[in-house]
Amino acid sequence: MDILDWNDRIEDDGSGEFTILPPGEYAFKVTGFEKQHSNNSQAPMAKVTLEVEHDGELVNVFDYLVLTKKAEWKLCSFFRCLGLKKHGEPFVMQWNRVVGATGRAKLHVEKYTKKDGTAGESNKVKQYLDAPAGRAAAPSAAPPPSRPVAYANHPDEDDDGLI
Repeated sequence: MDILDWNDRIEDDGSGEFTILPPGEYAFKVTGFEKQHSNNSQAPMAKVTLEVEHDGELVNVFDYLVLTKKAEWKLCSFFRCLGLKKHGEPFVMQWNRVVGATGRAKLHVEKYTKKDGTAGESNKVKQYLDAPAGRAAAPSAAPPPSRPVAYANHPDEDDDGLI
């Protein structure tokens, strides 16, 4: 992360545009994890950052995993995808092993209305794909990205973890 000092000169106004990935299956690396609460239910929620490489560009996709019984299937799918959970076996969620882990997911493009009333698009996880049998999860620490990263979706604070 490039850190600015309080008195540094700034000039990158940014385009305000996000890179939208076409729908499909993508390999990803988890590069971020934050504990939050769902705006809808106030239930605990994990915001995970999935880094995808596409056409030589690193793109971040955010997903929101709500810790409710209704969304338990998605939590199980996420941990199976990373190779941390086996299908059909009970599992204690190991959030400390998430950052740095890799997996595959099907992404789709979701259309939404922005706060200013204009139309927007963002990438969302449609499905986490189970890790191949015998694949071990990656270490729990991820090195920082070496290239600039674009964002494939905006943080959707009302996401309840359900598609």
